[in-house]
Amino acid sequence: MISPIDIFCLAVIAGLMVLEGYRGIVPSLVDFVCVLVGVILARIFYVPLSEHMQPSSAYLLIVGVLVILTALLSIFVTRRLKVQVTPVEAAIGGALGLGTALLLSHALFQWIIIRYGGGAGVVKGSLLYWAMSELSGIREVVGFLRKLTGK
Repeated sequence: MISPIDIFCLAVIAGLMVLEGYRGIVPSLVDFVCVLVGVILARIFYVPLSEHMQPSSAYLLIVGVLVILTALLSIFVTRRLKVQVTPVEAAIGGALGLGTALLLSHALFQWIIIRYGGGAGVVKGSLLYWAMSELSGIREVVGFLRKLTGK
């Protein structure tokens, strides 16, 4: 059975793929890199910050602030680059949007695990948990893109 978290993650994936496909390569790349750095920084810095608050709150605070900063930077870049997006650029932007959405989904599952533990019913009932917890879903997407490009 599919859980509400899975539906939310699928909606984020679909929404970001459409949005990034519409915006093109450069804003999509900015989003992807910023979210990647944000997820890495959140994983590193939530432990020292959790001395002052709950670990799940610290992780959510760091991810939330970095996602907001990413959105602001992305809006700035998009407004500065008003270009016509070709179909190839839209496809690459959509693929980058998929990567960004997978990273955000991974961050959501990490927050749930920090908050409720790995054995929580919310996590056990999820179909996407296996793909997001160990980043195996991202590895599968990268393998698919390699096959698609012939490498």
